[in-house]
Amino acid sequence: MAADTTALGAAFAVAAVLSVQLETPRARGLLPGLCLPVCLAVFHRYGLHQARRVASLRHETTRVLHALAVCVALVPAVATLAGVPSPRPWLALVGASAVVLVLIERA
Repeated sequence: MAADTTALGAAFAVAAVLSVQLETPRARGLLPGLCLPVCLAVFHRYGLHQARRVASLRHETTRVLHALAVCVALVPAVATLAGVPSPRPWLALVGASAVVLVLIERA
């Protein structure tokens, strides 16, 4: 779970840095901090923190990709509840960097 937390946190950081470099809108305030526990809960729900539920690399990769898709889909909902904007370019960067970093972490 600590490795997932680190990978997801790094994905939010990479998205922030790339947003600045590409001069696109980025999330401000507490949004990344609010989304991290939501993503960890999704990972737990998908059984990604239980060794017995992750039998093969193919099944684990499928679960990770689906869990990350759910996490990215939940970010605008969390942003709406928190009353902060969630720019779409930043959201795309979070999704792309999360896929790369989480799959590297789990390899």
